[in-house]
Amino acid sequence: MGKKSKKKKIIQEDAQKVERRAPSLERGERKDGLSRWQIVSLLILVILLFLIYLNSFRNDFVFDDIPLISENPLIRSLKNIPGMLGVGTGWTAYRPFRLISYAVDYYFWGLNPAGYHLSNVLFHIMSSLLVFSIVFRLIGSYWCAFSAALFFCANPVQTDSVTYLSGRRDILCALFYLAGFYSFLRYRASQQVRYLVLTFFSYLLSLASKEMGVTLPLMMFVYDYVSVISKGEGMWQSFKEMWRKYYVLYLPVFLMGIGFTYYKLFINYPSTRHEYYGGSLVTNFLTVGKILVYYLKLIFFPVVLNADYSYNGFPLSQGVFELATVTSLLILGMIFYLIYRLLTREKMIAFGLLWFFIAILPVCQIFPHHELLAEHYLYLPMVGISLGVSYVMGELVRGYRFKQVLIGCYIFVLILFGVRVVDRNRDWKDGFTLWSKTVRTVPQCARALDNLGVEYFNLKRYKEAVPYHERAIRLKPDYAIAYYNLGNAYNHSNLCDKAITVYQQSIRLNPDNIRAY
Repeated sequence: MGKKSKKKKIIQEDAQKVERRAPSLERGERKDGLSRWQIVSLLILVILLFLIYLNSFRNDFVFDDIPLISENPLIRSLKNIPGMLGVGTGWTAYRPFRLISYAVDYYFWGLNPAGYHLSNVLFHIMSSLLVFSIVFRLIGSYWCAFSAALFFCANPVQTDSVTYLSGRRDILCALFYLAGFYSFLRYRASQQVRYLVLTFFSYLLSLASKEMGVTLPLMMFVYDYVSVISKGEGMWQSFKEMWRKYYVLYLPVFLMGIGFTYYKLFINYPSTRHEYYGGSLVTNFLTVGKILVYYLKLIFFPVVLNADYSYNGFPLSQGVFELATVTSLLILGMIFYLIYRLLTREKMIAFGLLWFFIAILPVCQIFPHHELLAEHYLYLPMVGISLGVSYVMGELVRGYRFKQVLIGCYIFVLILFGVRVVDRNRDWKDGFTLWSKTVRTVPQCARALDNLGVEYFNLKRYKEAVPYHERAIRLKPDYAIAYYNLGNAYNHSNLCDKAITVYQQSIRLNPDNIRAY
């Protein structure tokens, strides 16, 4: 036998070893196909998802939808697609695949928002089915995969991505990310190069939709690591052994991810913010600790949802001895210790939690971003929580005496989730409805107040707009755009002297604001 044949055989044996030791085969329940009634139940899942988002089809374009869709000349012709990808222009559009999807929508629907909402829901359905496929492959249980897909698709937090048309960036990014990870699982099982090609291609599309897709290589690496780690071998030894065997696979995609990160950070930085929150590294990351725990709370108790967490919408950490900060750090410490303990015991729970933290990593303010936090950031990390929840449910149902009661409680929670989705869709009806609701939720959020003032202005209720802009400025005295908007409200209220004064202040704060001139 030649050297190449021997090497190929060794690689195949290693891959089979990983597959045998992977958490996906611990129960030995996975089957290659689905029965007819299982396929029917998946169709029911799709129908239910359509039903809970059906009332969103009546919603209008709001906030970023307006510059991205209704006022965007780039999406008016499919002939602009090559230019979005940099062909003949020398520059690539920001998140080009999202723009391409809008261009396709415009071709079919023009500026009818219902068509764009339909596309968002269809993409969400595709992501949910991929969640089912991945969990089914990892755990091998149809019902665990089905419950994971339900938890993922019906969670009210997802409305910030699905109901909000600009949130399509998160759906598309997750859709291709999940397709890439699923292809990777298929490659691990079969060693067929076509799945590796699909993984690489999906990674490119994920990055072209949103920057959060950059963590896919790390997710693949962590999956392999969780698969091979055992009690007998040390964690570091397992790491070294795995890297030695598979570095040929990981090195190219890691280098690609690093190159993309460098491009975004130093050549085409996607944020308008460059300083850490609170003015220091310590305050910044203490606040991130609070945010991570808040995210977990939102996933399991999505009662109060908010479209804007900008200035004063979420309190920064007041120091390591602040009660909320201490509590958050303790909770995170317990979660990471739990992951450590479960790595060799209940690997699926550990991997689900690791998925959450890896997927959320790009928006953890390591490099400052102008959005401190947002609910749409949770779209992709939700997959890991859905995996963990479904696995725990499967274990409880298997060992619980009154399993019907447990299943009934789970279904009841999902029904509550669905009702909350329908209710939340109404808040996104139009700009005035959205910002009225947001101001009621977070009355100290400067941007929400300013945006509500703009909505009053658009309705030609100029005098009613004034106090909202004034409140926004009192909360954030350096808020240049709020001064400009207040100037407009004063101007149309025949308060010209006041309008000139605040226009001048807007120019002092932002000399590039040509509209204020």
